[in-house]
Amino acid sequence: RFYALRGLVQATGTAGGHDYLEAIFMGVTTRREGGALTVYLSGDIDHHSTVQMRAVIDAELRREIPKKLIFDMAQVGFSDSSGIGLVLGRYRLLAPLGTAVAMKNVQKPVFKVFKLGGIDRYVEITEGMDEI
Repeated sequence: RFYALRGLVQATGTAGGHDYLEAIFMGVTTRREGGALTVYLSGDIDHHSTVQMRAVIDAELRREIPKKLIFDMAQVGFSDSSGIGLVLGRYRLLAPLGTAVAMKNVQKPVFKVFKLGGIDRYVEITEGMDEI
């Protein structure tokens, strides 16, 4: 389970009438609310960081498959093609199960990388601080 990862902080509670579960680990915070899982990423997304990010996200997905997976990229200033692989990999796992995948709050430089990579054909992306 999730507890096996060192450095994990986990919290549960109720906000706005909805129960949530929040987990934080090295640049990744996850929050379950309703049927959605929001993954808040921070820092740079590159070959080295995606290994740990993928482990945290996949561990959370193994707990329960969400109806929607949302990547919140507000705190990500850089991403290379590894970020595309991170998001598309989760899309490939979840699409056959009927789970929608989206990205929000994508900063302009990161948005360009993902747009050039063609990820917008599979995943809804909003640039800036727009809500999905």
